[in-house]
Amino acid sequence: MRNLLSYIFNKKFLSELFRFLFVGLICTAFDFFIMFAYIKIFESAITNDTLLNITGSMIGFIISTVLNYFLTILIVYKMNKNGKDLNGFFKFFVLSIVGLTLNAWIMYIGYNMLNINEWIVKIVATFIVLVLNFILKRFLVFDIDAKQKNKTYA
Repeated sequence: MRNLLSYIFNKKFLSELFRFLFVGLICTAFDFFIMFAYIKIFESAITNDTLLNITGSMIGFIISTVLNYFLTILIVYKMNKNGKDLNGFFKFFVLSIVGLTLNAWIMYIGYNMLNINEWIVKIVATFIVLVLNFILKRFLVFDIDAKQKNKTYA
C-alpha cells in the first residue's frame, strides 16, 4: 500500500496525470462541441433521437481521438519515444475504438433504456472512458512502467 501511495504521489506521475487530464479536457470539450453541433445541424433531418445522439457522440469521439493522439505525444509523453510511430497510432486508435464502443453502449443504455438526459449520460460515459484510456494507453501504447517512470518522460 505504501509503494502504491508513493507511486501515485510521485511528482513525475502527478505531472503526467495533470498533463493527461489537460489534454483530455481539451479533447472532451472538442468532443462535446462536435456532438452539440451535429445535433443542431441534423436534428430536423434525423427524427430518431437515439440515432441522432449516438451518432453525434460517436463522430465527436472519433474526431477528438485523432486530436487526442497528437496532443498526447506533444504534451503528455513528449520525452518518451514509445508510441510515436504508426504502430503506436494504431494501438492508440484501437484502444480508442474500445472506448468508443463503451461510450456508445453507455449512451444507448443511459439515454434509450434508462431515459436519462443525454448530457448526463455523456458526462458519465466520458469519465468512465477517461479512466480506461489513461490506464490502457499509458501501459499499452506508451509503455510507461515502474522501471521507466523516472527515465522516459518529463
